Amino acid sequence: LVDMATTGRPIDVLTVASRLKEIGKIDQIGGEHFLYRLIDSTPTTAHAGYYIDVVRQKRMMRSIIECARNAESACYSSDEDAFALLGRVEQSFFSIADRQHGEVASWPDVVKRVMTQIETVGDNSSSGIKTGFPDIDHYLGGLRPGNMAVLAARPSMGKTSLAMNIAENVARGHTGGEEAAPVGIFSLEMSQEDLVMRMLCTYARVSMHQIRDGRLGGRSDRHRSLVQAADVLRKAPVFL
Repeated sequence: LVDMATTGRPIDVLTVASRLKEIGKIDQIGGEHFLYRLIDSTPTTAHAGYYIDVVRQKRMMRSIIECARNAESACYSSDEDAFALLGRVEQSFFSIADRQHGEVASWPDVVKRVMTQIETVGDNSSSGIKTGFPDIDHYLGGLRPGNMAVLAARPSMGKTSLAMNIAENVARGHTGGEEAAPVGIFSLEMSQEDLVMRMLCTYARVSMHQIRDGRLGGRSDRHRSLVQAADVLRKAPVFL
C-alpha cells in the first residue's frame, strides 16, 4: 500500500489485488478472499478511470498477441514477397495504436480552440512555422499542425533540394528571427550522407560536383565554408 501511494496509484481491494498479482505475492497473503475479508465496502467509482485503463491495457495486449500470432502464421504459410509481408505486418501493429485515438471531441471545445487560434493569428499573414520562403509562407500561412504540404514536380526539378532548404531554415530558426524548431526527415530514396551533403553544400554555397570530382582543396575558401557550415548545422535539431 505504501508503494502504491508513493507512485500515486489508487488504493482499493481491486487495485491492491492487481498489484499483488503483478509482484507475485497474492498467494502469500492468503489470496483475494483474504483481501475481501479485510474490508467491508464496495469499490468506489472514484477509481473508475483506473479500472478503465486496466481494461484498455489488457485489450491492447491481446491485440498485440493476436497480431504477433498472425504475423508468425503468415511467415510460415504466405507466398507473398517478404517486404510486402513486412509492410502488412507493420500496418497491423500501427492500427492498434491508431484505435487508441478515436475519441469524439467536444464541439464547444473545438469552437473555443479555433477562436483562440484565430485571435492568436491576429494581423499576422503567417500563423505557422515559417519556411524561410516568403511566397510559400504567404500562400500556406506557414507550416501548421494538422496540415500536409506536398511538393509535386517532374523528376530532377529540385523537390528534394527545396525540402532540405525548408528543413534547414526551420531547424536553424533562420526564418525572420523565429526560434529553431526540430525537424524530422524520412527519405526512401537518398542516404543520410547524401541528404547531409546537399544541406552542407547549399549552406556553404559549394557545388557538390566539385566535391565529388576531388576539386575542393584542403585549404581553399570552399573548404573553409564547408567547415563553417558543418559547425552550424551540426547544432541544428534535425533527425534523419
